Amino acid sequence: MLALESKVPFGIFNVGTGRETSVNEMISILNKKLGKNITPKYVENKIRNYVGRTCADTSKAEKLLGFRAKVSIEDGIGKLIEYGK
Repeated sequence: MLALESKVPFGIFNVGTGRETSVNEMISILNKKLGKNITPKYVENKIRNYVGRTCADTSKAEKLLGFRAKVSIEDGIGKLIEYGK
């Protein structure tokens, strides 16, 4: 909504919490929120030059749009699950 309502004519913006979250953390959150015990299957990654860790830099969105995450990953997943019910 911030991008839609802004005067910025064009841009590509990263949005996120600015905090790195691992797949294992995501599985833990999903297990907690869904009452499940999902266990990941680890397989060899055969993709050459795979980027194993990333974290969204939201500074451009913050500077130009006033974006700042207000919802944590855990709360956001919980809201998404509730919305899907």
